[in-house]
Amino acid sequence: MNDTGRAGETVIVRGRVTFPLGARPVPPYTVVVRVEDVSRADAPSTIVGESRLENPTLPPGPQPELDFALAVPTAALSGPVRLNVRVHVRSSRPGERRRDEAIEIGDLVSTRSHPVVPGEGLIRVPLQRV
Repeated sequence: MNDTGRAGETVIVRGRVTFPLGARPVPPYTVVVRVEDVSRADAPSTIVGESRLENPTLPPGPQPELDFALAVPTAALSGPVRLNVRVHVRSSRPGERRRDEAIEIGDLVSTRSHPVVPGEGLIRVPLQRV
């Protein structure tokens, strides 16, 4: 996370998604990157920032990477909070309707905690196929 703003503004969270070796997604697909507040152990996480990329161009090679940047309100960083990045790559077929949150066989997801720490820079998020 590099760019900080004043109160009422946003902070830009930057990262890089790494696809598994040989697991390049086939269009059409959507990359959903979320920053979630996971501070409360007894409650569901709260989404504080989200980016959706439809069929982004990936560099050539057997293990592509995709950079992302998304805005998070500076207010989400106030107080004792714990923010994590989560990534879900959803494949779909033309005309297919999918529920937003549903993870299905063949999707690519992040499976570990990827904390957002002010001043830490690029967050690396490796994916695994479901």
